[in-house]
Amino acid sequence: MMRNPTRETRENYFAALCVHLCKESNKYIITEFILAHSHALARKGEVQFIRSHRFVNDSALAQVLSMQNASIPTSRAYDYIVNQCGEFEFVGFTAKDLFNKLDDER
Repeated sequence: MMRNPTRETRENYFAALCVHLCKESNKYIITEFILAHSHALARKGEVQFIRSHRFVNDSALAQVLSMQNASIPTSRAYDYIVNQCGEFEFVGFTAKDLFNKLDDER
C-alpha cells in the first residue's frame, strides 16, 4: 500500500540564524539573523506545549519516584508538582511527558 505524501508545512519560512567560525580568533560569529516569521508565534500560554520546551528534570523525576514509592499515583504526583509551581505553564512538562519519562526509566 502506497501512502500519499504529506504536504510541506514549512512554506515561506523566513527566520534564519547563520553562524560561522572565525579561524583567527577561534570564536563563533553570527553573520545573519532574520527574525521574520511567516506564521504566528506561540502565545505565552501555549509555550509549554512546544516540544523543545518540554523536559522532565531530574528533581521532578526523583520527587515523583519517591511519591510512587509511597503509593501515590503518578497523576496525583503531577498535580502536586503543578501546585508547587503555581500553574501548568511553569511546570515545564505535561503529564504525558512525565508518564513517558517514567516508562523510559523502567
